[in-house]
Amino acid sequence: MKKQKSNSNSTSNNNKTKQTSTVPSSNTCTLIKTSRNSVNWFDEAQEHILDEVRKLNQYKPFTEEERGKAAEQMKLLATSSDTKGIKFTTLALHYQYYQTKFKKRSLLLYQVMEYFLKTSFKGLPPIISVKGLLLEKVKNGSLAGSEFKEIFLYNFLQNLLQKDTLKITSIGGGPGNDASCFVVLYENYLKKLYQNNIKLDNLKIDCVLYDLEKSWKNYLDRLQLIVNEEVMSLTFQRCDVTKDFENSLNRHLKENVNEFDIFIFSYVCNETSYLCKQNDGIFWKNLFENAKGNSIFVFVDVIDYSKKALLYIENIVKEFQKKEENQQYIYLSYWPNLSNLQAEVMVVIKHEQV
Repeated sequence: MKKQKSNSNSTSNNNKTKQTSTVPSSNTCTLIKTSRNSVNWFDEAQEHILDEVRKLNQYKPFTEEERGKAAEQMKLLATSSDTKGIKFTTLALHYQYYQTKFKKRSLLLYQVMEYFLKTSFKGLPPIISVKGLLLEKVKNGSLAGSEFKEIFLYNFLQNLLQKDTLKITSIGGGPGNDASCFVVLYENYLKKLYQNNIKLDNLKIDCVLYDLEKSWKNYLDRLQLIVNEEVMSLTFQRCDVTKDFENSLNRHLKENVNEFDIFIFSYVCNETSYLCKQNDGIFWKNLFENAKGNSIFVFVDVIDYSKKALLYIENIVKEFQKKEENQQYIYLSYWPNLSNLQAEVMVVIKHEQV
């Protein structure tokens, strides 16, 4: 994403206006009708979640002190200088985060996923059927972007064989903006892919939002209304990406990691990179080892600044590939050319050999 210049005066002026909303309260909130005009959908979704923050603040304006402290913390995100994480504990900070990040980051992840899901293929892509070719290309670094997209689609569809639920998790995604993009993806791509390739109609999505900050759970009910429970069900659990799977905060993830088809890490790796390295990347090692075959990991982070953190994770992936003696799995990493999105994007696949 483009760097956001912090403007405390602008933020202050926005919040001095009467904080009432034309959006219904959560008690009467009507479901948002998914539209193929995804920008309009994200606009409306953002207004719904901002209304929930105002409701939790009893529709009182934030004080100048509250706005100032929130703006200072938002500067860390805006300048990409945060490698240790900030605490999202106040309603004023939640409001500024949702106001500036919800739509932008939802739409960004939508565009990343669209890059891989927008395809003319029907059935499993052909490259996978050539035994030995994939591993050879991975070893000599000759895997083309179009081939990686085929592998992405193959693994995505493999995850849906003989079941009607796509299981995703957004780790560090407590605010819910990243997960929400799957509602529009469902309408524009997922439903059609499922019907054309799996030959079934009723695809549903289960998503777990993992985050260290427990106060994001306060928005779960409103988020569930936004995404429409008939399309996606949401739950919230705590998690710490700087700790190993034996840590009590990671107990739920440890017990369920082999159920997820897609893992989303949106603007998580850079802000936790310092502590992750201090612990020798143990979280990532536990994750890649215990995730099931055909798992897909999508990393989106701040442009340029996060590249070092993502390369660190990629090196862990490469170490797993070297250790894979029986070649049951092939660990692939790929950096799609999406510079127009102003973000660093890396995708990892734990491809299971057939």
